[in-house]
Amino acid sequence: GKYPCLALALEALKLGSGATAALNGANETVVAAYLAGEFPFLNIGRILTEVMVTLRKTLANGQCPTSLKEIASVEDAVAADQWGRQTAATWIAGQASSTQVNHSGKTRTIATSHL
Repeated sequence: GKYPCLALALEALKLGSGATAALNGANETVVAAYLAGEFPFLNIGRILTEVMVTLRKTLANGQCPTSLKEIASVEDAVAADQWGRQTAATWIAGQASSTQVNHSGKTRTIATSHL
């Protein structure tokens, strides 16, 4: 659709409060990496989609942390947020490098191959 990140947020709402906290943490990590020039703008939604795929698989596993299902405490909120941040960072770091031109016109190596 036109707004893929909105669809991800609505999906997280359906999955529960742990999913929304995880997606929020992932989003903050991904946007910070984008602002640092690590990848093009359109990759934000692609990376967040991969985080949500990982989250769905983790929830389906049955052995996931309870904080990813429902937030019952501040500690749960922090744990779900950290899970999202770590999962996003893994996706960002795990991408193979390719050469792109950043906003300033300088050539740099960024990660895009899994996207």
